[in-house]
Amino acid sequence: MSTPPPVELQPGTEIVPGYTLLTPLGSGMAGDVWQAQAAGGIKVALKVVRSLSVLGGRKELKALKTIRDVHHPNLCPLFGFWTKDAEG
Repeated sequence: MSTPPPVELQPGTEIVPGYTLLTPLGSGMAGDVWQAQAAGGIKVALKVVRSLSVLGGRKELKALKTIRDVHHPNLCPLFGFWTKDAEG
């Protein structure tokens, strides 16, 4: 099996079904954060983790799994996260 080429992050890309990238907001050790548009024109922050096989990516996935059910007024709500395998 060959690994698909990485998705090029640019405005207008539908990175996951229903979420279109609008504007880059920043980047860090694990990935890039974009303003994206969801269904109904709702604006969301969407983080694209570069790789789950490196330390930063593994830590990010662990953190997401930890906070997915935490609801607090000082935290942004987490609506979901997706992972892709070698076949996309």
